[in-house]
Amino acid sequence: MGLLLTVLATAALLLLSTGAANAQHTASTKSPTVSTVSSTVPSNGDINPYGVFAVPRTIGRLTKGNILVSNFNASNNFQGTGTTIVQISPAGNFSLFAQINPATLPGPCPGGVGLTTALVVLRSGWVIVGSLPTTDGMSDTAQAGCLIILDRNGNVVETITDPQINGPWDMNVFDQTGENGNHPSSAVLFVTNVLNGTVAGGGQIVNEGTVLRIALASSAAFPPVVTSISVIGSGFSERTDPAALVIGPTGVALSKNNNVLYVADSLNNRIAAISELFWAGIYSFLQTTTLWYRPGGEFISTFMFSELFKSRARIQILRDGPGGLLLEGFAQCLSETGYATITARKHLRAAEHFIHFINWNNRRSTPERKLNKQSLVRFERHLSRCQCPHYSHARRNGTCARAVCQCSRRSIDSFRLRIHSS
Repeated sequence: MGLLLTVLATAALLLLSTGAANAQHTASTKSPTVSTVSSTVPSNGDINPYGVFAVPRTIGRLTKGNILVSNFNASNNFQGTGTTIVQISPAGNFSLFAQINPATLPGPCPGGVGLTTALVVLRSGWVIVGSLPTTDGMSDTAQAGCLIILDRNGNVVETITDPQINGPWDMNVFDQTGENGNHPSSAVLFVTNVLNGTVAGGGQIVNEGTVLRIALASSAAFPPVVTSISVIGSGFSERTDPAALVIGPTGVALSKNNNVLYVADSLNNRIAAISELFWAGIYSFLQTTTLWYRPGGEFISTFMFSELFKSRARIQILRDGPGGLLLEGFAQCLSETGYATITARKHLRAAEHFIHFINWNNRRSTPERKLNKQSLVRFERHLSRCQCPHYSHARRNGTCARAVCQCSRRSIDSFRLRIHSS
């Protein structure tokens, strides 16, 4: 009987393993299928879907899990004339989210409306889309355009224009507006631009494409406000094209730690990486900040540290340090943007360490020579072997000092919430 049970058990195991192997083989050899979810053509006939973004949260007319799609062409197939954004559910349910009238925009948008691939949705409910408009679908009539901000119900509330925004072609976002988007916070847009000298080039390649970082203060209650705009990547190849209108940097993705931006450099058939976004943000903040003064005679509060720290000794150390006023101003920026106390403390500690580093390594330099891009490279190398007093204690806990200094990497652009220089 015992032998019989053993044989039966062995046979059963063989059958199970054979069945599992067959199932695995079937699954591995099953071909994927491509099916149509929905048309993207709204009632006005707009075509050529460009931007696609998954809705992260249900709010207003936005439904989590649905996708928004921006149309680049009008019904006459002229590129750079599409004005609609549609919303599509995974089940194929279709609805018009917005139809943007160029004549009623609440702010400037040079050339009008032609919705591009640059499309994002913030958790706070704001939708941001790029416009690169033409009058007749031809590249010689292309104009700079803008970024258009819509609310959760598809109403246009404002536009973002700047001399550096010139043909916004694609975009990604680092969204810090909270899991539910319901508290004041910030977001950072990464926008590629393809019209810098492109039209004048008349079809010839020009190496003037750019990637912008646009920092926004945002909340669910009020439209996003631009706090800074800077070029973080330049020299990308771009040219006009009779079929595609324009070819340039498009396709942007952030790394897992939000410190590297990958850009599809279309004309050169390569992926470019823009690295050290976090520390580059510190550098830019320091370079563009007036330490104690804001336009209009508004002075920085000298009491911000006391709102974040209880220890009088800690407050005094911060104020007496080489970046005291700068850190006080940065603390005020963090407070005005709605950062939690514990998060603001981490950001301040990272900034304090960076300031300590550049002062220690540039003791014989004049102030204007202390801050340069090489200081970022040196600081990044320094983090892995940090022995700075008060900053390298993590090494004794068995972790790299880098972990302490990278505590703010989740807020990739917090240091760019700058105080505008006079």
